[in-house]
Amino acid sequence: MASSYLPYPLGVSVGNPNVSDSSEEANFDNANSGFASLMGAQPTYMNTAIDSTVLVSDWLKDAQWFAEGAAASPTFQGKIPTIGLPMSSSAAGAPTPDQMYKNFAAGDYDSILQSMVKTWADAGFMTQDWRVGVEMNLDVSPSFAGSTAAEQADWVAAYRHIYTVLHAAAQTDGVNMTVLWNPSTDNYSDVNNVTQTLYPGNDYVDTIGIDVYGDLFPYGSSSQIYDWDKSGQVLNSANPVYDTSLDQWASDPVNLEHYYTYPASSQYSLDDSGGSALSLQDIINFAKETGKPIAICETGAGNTLADGSDLNDNPTFVQWLASTLENAGVTVQYVGVWDSNEGGNYSFSDVSDNKPQEAAAWAKYFGGQDSSSAATTSDTSSVAATTDTSSAATTDNVVSSSSEHTLTLQMSEDYYQADAAFTVAVNGKQVGGVYHTSALHSSGDGETFLLTGNWSSGTNDVEISFINDAYGGDDQDRNLYVDSIAYDGVTYAGTNAAIYGDSSDNFLVGSGVARASGPADNLTVNLSEDAAQGNAEFVLYIDGKAVTTPEVVTALHEANATQGFSFSGNFASGTHTIGIGFVNDLYDRSASEDRNLYINGLSLNGTDVFSGNQALYGDGTATFTVHTSN
Repeated sequence: MASSYLPYPLGVSVGNPNVSDSSEEANFDNANSGFASLMGAQPTYMNTAIDSTVLVSDWLKDAQWFAEGAAASPTFQGKIPTIGLPMSSSAAGAPTPDQMYKNFAAGDYDSILQSMVKTWADAGFMTQDWRVGVEMNLDVSPSFAGSTAAEQADWVAAYRHIYTVLHAAAQTDGVNMTVLWNPSTDNYSDVNNVTQTLYPGNDYVDTIGIDVYGDLFPYGSSSQIYDWDKSGQVLNSANPVYDTSLDQWASDPVNLEHYYTYPASSQYSLDDSGGSALSLQDIINFAKETGKPIAICETGAGNTLADGSDLNDNPTFVQWLASTLENAGVTVQYVGVWDSNEGGNYSFSDVSDNKPQEAAAWAKYFGGQDSSSAATTSDTSSVAATTDTSSAATTDNVVSSSSEHTLTLQMSEDYYQADAAFTVAVNGKQVGGVYHTSALHSSGDGETFLLTGNWSSGTNDVEISFINDAYGGDDQDRNLYVDSIAYDGVTYAGTNAAIYGDSSDNFLVGSGVARASGPADNLTVNLSEDAAQGNAEFVLYIDGKAVTTPEVVTALHEANATQGFSFSGNFASGTHTIGIGFVNDLYDRSASEDRNLYINGLSLNGTDVFSGNQALYGDGTATFTVHTSN
């Protein structure tokens, strides 16, 4: 039976939760649920932003409001916030944008940046993506980098300082931090050569983000637009064919696809903007040059109110985007879909949006699908079951599914400025998005990544690619370590390596490959909670000994959600006791203020030990007996 998988981890924009307005909160959660229902999978990333219309002194208060609402929302909990950070303010009395860039670079706003990272962490969001200076190449953006060389230099200096402060704050608060450099596609940008002038350097970019929409503003007179289909897509045609209206031109998918690829094209040139345009393909090519992954931070099929066409239901853009990414040859961290009327008519998942073809296209090309190679991972931890050392770090949430085989990666890093990032491919096909490890190799720690898929029972090729190498001198070197790889609970020989630069190592696992001594045991625990004034926490015990620090559960029991925690280690042969300890019970005299923990399942090496629903209403430990024969 094939697994359900996503071609890329999903992000979504459906507005913002509002903890102070139950009606708005319900609308947000309903919209989020509607998107997940259509797509056949939950999004991993949730889009939010700091309000650029308020003074920078109020940005922390704004972040606290968003984080509080996100923590209270059952559909936001457990997701990764992608936080848009403006670099200037339009509020009365605010400094000019260029002066704010200078202030950022001078460190004037460091405490605000640090406090915002902590605010999201305190709300339970220990993985954060920050989109710094969003759409800086558009003159309507609050982060517009300016038109002069001096202004652009100030913008770059500010961005570099913000990157450094965010990562330092993340290190202090134990946050898994990704900072994205995030321009927008445009068919006429006032910033020339944005990928060169405004790129701050590889040491200050974790992921290259791009906002790409299907809005239609083709070059040429609205009453005479070059038809790329009838003219055979030949530049300088001796007998050019024109359409007499934008509606007529947009009714042909060939014209749409050509425009999306070459947004500044005309009859005479693929780029009639004098070199100022920025397309998705430009960003893909630049990502290849820099060796960075990309993320589609925002995308939508079209704002028909603004572009003037009669294209109300547009599946062509969605299919074009899927085809472009499939053939891009770069790692895609996630695809963030705008399913909201905020900023334009981009909603599609609700029947009332009247976009059945577009909705079907999003579900078909970016939603959950059946595949012979499906990837999963949930919050995972590493634990040495027979020793005192353990590592309880968690990874990014991706898509959950069942499958025939499990792949367990034990990873660690040398930290410098940011956590080591890597991708995984099995038999030449990428599994999931970008993963980060925060376990320090020098401390002997390791972090487990559990992936599942319908791979071969025979030999499989696993490729680990280190994608964000950095070096700043002695003791300032980011490296990636593959400590071991297990396939279906068996650790294989030769599956350890140190990767010191942006490169890939390949490892063979499965039937016909030599096993390492001491196979790994994989323990998976599925949990949920009743949240009250914070999330439930648990500790894992092996034979009565605590082998993790407290782990946070964010999946709500009342929403029928569950959260998987996977642990790996070598159990000695015989009978063992597994304990799940609830460690932070709270009851504040009402059912709505009662924090509880629920055990929804437990399995060892793929075999169910417990399936059902065991509740822990007070601090205490539920125990289960397992048998191993290693």
